[in-house]
Amino acid sequence: MSNRIRKFFGTDIWLVEIDKLPRHKGFLYKQLQLATYVWQEFWRDNSLLRASGLTYTTLLTLVPLLALMFALLKGLGVQRALEPFILERLTGGSHPVTEYIMEYVSRIHVGSLGTLGITFLFITMILVLTNIEMAFNQIWEVDRGRPWLRKCSDYLGLVVILPVAMFVAVSLTTFVKSHLVTQQLLSIDFLGRLYVYVLKLAPFFVMWLAFSFVYLFMPNTRVNPISASAGGIIGGTLWQFSQWAYIHYQFGFRTYGAIYGALSQLPVLLIWVFVSWIILLLGAEIAFAHQNLAKFRLRQRWRAQPTGNKSYWGLQLLLLVGKCFEAGKPPPTIMELAERMQIPAEETRAITERLENLGALKASGENGFEVLPAIDLKHLMVFDLVEGLEERKSIDGATAPNGYGDIIQEILSLVREQGREGVEGLSVADLLARAKEEFADSEDETDALSAETDEITDVVDAGEVSA
Repeated sequence: MSNRIRKFFGTDIWLVEIDKLPRHKGFLYKQLQLATYVWQEFWRDNSLLRASGLTYTTLLTLVPLLALMFALLKGLGVQRALEPFILERLTGGSHPVTEYIMEYVSRIHVGSLGTLGITFLFITMILVLTNIEMAFNQIWEVDRGRPWLRKCSDYLGLVVILPVAMFVAVSLTTFVKSHLVTQQLLSIDFLGRLYVYVLKLAPFFVMWLAFSFVYLFMPNTRVNPISASAGGIIGGTLWQFSQWAYIHYQFGFRTYGAIYGALSQLPVLLIWVFVSWIILLLGAEIAFAHQNLAKFRLRQRWRAQPTGNKSYWGLQLLLLVGKCFEAGKPPPTIMELAERMQIPAEETRAITERLENLGALKASGENGFEVLPAIDLKHLMVFDLVEGLEERKSIDGATAPNGYGDIIQEILSLVREQGREGVEGLSVADLLARAKEEFADSEDETDALSAETDEITDVVDAGEVSA
């Protein structure tokens, strides 16, 4: 039973053709794939270990970081209003912990620290946020962090903008409630009840906004706002419920008082900060998975259904590139080719590089992403390409009913059975002409490139082969 479950979540779930399922069933499968992806990535990235390290860093630098933040906010005239708001969320609403932290922070007078002291606080802030950025970059598979100049400007803006934005969101609720027109509208029974529900959701909205902003800002890469919002909504909701449970169900916390005495609030704060970091990292994994689910699905299908027949996919890629070239259309990019063939981009890039080394293709553009033929297709002999791609394995797993898949299978079968004699004199141009004949009854050759490749997608999916 356990093996079947492991096989389902490890392999079978990624082979499901979601687009061919009924809408509601396809939606459920997609969410199940997303949850599986998040679960795998959460443990692969050692998120619990990361949360432990960030918890230690947070407690070690909390007081100096808050001192610098409050000093900056004081210059904006919002320190008094923001102090309790920020501390309540950092400590999970624990008033004793909030009072302790406020007492220590109040002892630090930034103005009297001098240049050396302020520099120390600023460097502390940079190091803490750099550690946080590294955690997010690991999740988003980013190798490089921000340059130091960008860190100074971006982090300083984050320390000021995020708490102010959260405070404005909370203050807006109070302002609307106190407005005369609002009070008159709230006298209406329906609107009054609706306002009560909205008011209950206000804390959730604030945390959704904060989490989404962090997911959008912290990774040193471009994050889709929709994906950041998805992670922010789930992460912010989990955080709100965790805070509620932390305040109302502090099971076993009284025992700490008997053991630690005056220091009993320290382990309580430690637990809360650790849980908060787990939730924040989990939300980041959700945002990452939401943005990259399609790519991961292709990668898993490639691994689960061995489709790495280099000759098969190399000829498939050449036909797509040749078709664009003969039609006078812009050269396709590696990402476009990967999408049309429904295989991972890294595999498409590897096949392209191999064909480029064989002199069949060349990459152009600033980043070498656009692909076009290197020589006349008439001079590209199929047998030489198959030999160069070093692939003679069976392709019995391919079951394409028509299109490029069938043609390529037939050609590779001839190569496997008869060698060079089976495809003597056959060029890629001949193969492309034959493919056009196959499509003559079902495809208008003057259609746009997107319309042409849409009809190829099903063939490629069905024509996936075993290595």
